[in-house]
Amino acid sequence: MALNSKNKLQAFERLFEEYGIGSIDKAMLNLALSLYIKLRKTGIAIDDGDLLIAAYCIRNNLPLVSNNVKHFEKLENLQVVNWA
Repeated sequence: MALNSKNKLQAFERLFEEYGIGSIDKAMLNLALSLYIKLRKTGIAIDDGDLLIAAYCIRNNLPLVSNNVKHFEKLENLQVVNWA
């Protein structure tokens, strides 16, 4: 596993518990962790909350709407839309 990936999964779980988002499940947390590991291997870091949002969009086949397209463009299988 990538450096600190176990700690990152625990951080994702704490975010889930803190905000009580009912539509996030363990599989989605694992997807967020997978995204984190892939990005870290290339030296890219994205905030935990953004990784969870991206995982939610990927898992539910939804576009992510953001003015910061460059921030999310390295994530595979994520459609990013800029409405600006």
